[in-house]
Amino acid sequence: MENRPFFSILIPVCNQENKMDISFDSVRSQGFDDFEIVYVDDGSTDGSFAQLEEFAKRDDRVRIVRHEKNRSLLAARFTGMKEARGQYILFLDSDDYYSENTLITLNDVLTRNPVDVLVFGLKYVYAKREVMPLITDDYLKALFTGEMAPGVVVKCCSRKVVEKITETAEPFYCNMGEDSYMSTLVFSNARTVGVIEKLFYNYVDEGGMSASRGTHTIEKLKRALENMDASGSHIISYTEKYKPEYLEGAKEAAARLLRYVALQYSLYEEDYRNVFEALNLLRKEGYRDAFDFACSRLMEIKVKRSLGMEAPIGFDLK
Repeated sequence: MENRPFFSILIPVCNQENKMDISFDSVRSQGFDDFEIVYVDDGSTDGSFAQLEEFAKRDDRVRIVRHEKNRSLLAARFTGMKEARGQYILFLDSDDYYSENTLITLNDVLTRNPVDVLVFGLKYVYAKREVMPLITDDYLKALFTGEMAPGVVVKCCSRKVVEKITETAEPFYCNMGEDSYMSTLVFSNARTVGVIEKLFYNYVDEGGMSASRGTHTIEKLKRALENMDASGSHIISYTEKYKPEYLEGAKEAAARLLRYVALQYSLYEEDYRNVFEALNLLRKEGYRDAFDFACSRLMEIKVKRSLGMEAPIGFDLK
């Protein structure tokens, strides 16, 4: 029988030169050695691949897989899952990092009580916000209702779950909404889910939508809508085939993805002419539900802010 490492840590990379040391060092400084790091270079055109080769020279637990052309974050994660040899698989983004003792603690918990998926907490580094894991009897339902955040990076999956995912699903080009699809696959194939109430994942959030206000273009909005639409469509089709009792929830989750993009791209735009152009794109492209939602909620939020009233970004997408 193949001697498998306890953890496979999958790290997709696309043009992340000189931004990857923090994640690399956080894994190697865990005080736990039974792991492999699987880097998937997704068609980088900068010096990322050369940097990964340097990592491999420094640590023989590093493996590198390369996409000659960019195939998207989702496809890179699928490639990593197919390459992974570990008993449990973790997903780490190349510019994020783990807290101290993450791997030791996960190993201890999973050795004492093996589960298909172990969920843990996340900390936003710059926003200084903490997201503790949800405890529920139905994780797929919680995902579809929006009660649970979709991030796959806070889910440690057994090899059995990952193999079921790669047997029943295929990747498609997707860089936004891919977490919702991935988490749908994870919870559709997990029989047992455990929770550890620790903030193990550190998300470096300086490059989010709100940080890039004023840079949103119609082309970016169009690409985002296409990605979210593809994710939503695949969520529905997978659920219909493998979890049909959740189909209505999957449809609502798909609608929520488009509403999120529609509102966010309008919310941070300060030039109202660009807001109208974005809304008009939604109407012309046939995203009627997202158009209606953005029109109604956008006015509410902007008016509240203009009056100095609280209007949190964690808006209700129902």
